[in-house]
Amino acid sequence: MVSIFRTDWISRRHPDLLNIPFVLTTMVKGRSVINAVSPGAQKLNIYPGMSSADAKAIYPGLQIKDDEEISSEILLNKFTEWFIRFTPFVSTDPPDGIILDASGCAHLWEEKHHI
Repeated sequence: MVSIFRTDWISRRHPDLLNIPFVLTTMVKGRSVINAVSPGAQKLNIYPGMSSADAKAIYPGLQIKDDEEISSEILLNKFTEWFIRFTPFVSTDPPDGIILDASGCAHLWEEKHHI
């Protein structure tokens, strides 16, 4: 499964990208390489590690954006801090995962039904 964590964050900051295929790229040894793909680009069989030139050959209308400076680690930590409201144990699982241990917490979120 290809992660869409970073592209989701970018598309929320740039709503014009919400419904179009796009990728985030960086320069690696003089060539533009894809770091992350949007859901639309993923459906076109475009994946991280692919050169942006190859991706454009697959889908000429693909939007190519420079990867923004914010670190995935910083963004992941911000999300992790937000999730502390749901469980006493939250941890990051780089590069794009969050672990929530909700053991013993389910009763706090169950809907109460009174007869």
